[in-house]
Amino acid sequence: MPWFMVVILACGLISCMRRMTSVPISNEPLTVGPDWVEIPLVQPLAADWRSQVVRVTVKTKFESNISPLGLRLEGGLLATPEIDAITDGGIHQTFHLASFQNATIVSFENDQIPRGTRFVRLRMRSSTPLVISAVTWISYMPEDTKTGNP
Repeated sequence: MPWFMVVILACGLISCMRRMTSVPISNEPLTVGPDWVEIPLVQPLAADWRSQVVRVTVKTKFESNISPLGLRLEGGLLATPEIDAITDGGIHQTFHLASFQNATIVSFENDQIPRGTRFVRLRMRSSTPLVISAVTWISYMPEDTKTGNP
């Protein structure tokens, strides 16, 4: 096969690839309340692509609440969780609750972070205590997905 055919084939395969990085951060249960709780990082998190998402699995039973946005807990309390990522230079980036997936997963998003930014700390708090069981970092290009979400 001629070399230019290999290059054309390789470029075609690369353009079909989905630009997304997914990094599991924690699978340990953690209780989050009104004070910031640091989520330990094994390695820095990188904003490889245009949109950054922190996906959290919540063990506390909840129903999604749209207005106001939050997690409606048993007993009627509304939890409004927040996530904050911090660079080694001390710059904070806030992640806002963006979506609910089934009855256990919530996603926090920030699409204003410059590509290449690296975070050395990740922390979370909630107006009402929540137990979380897993946290995943996702960096992706929305146009590479059918829905615009990872």
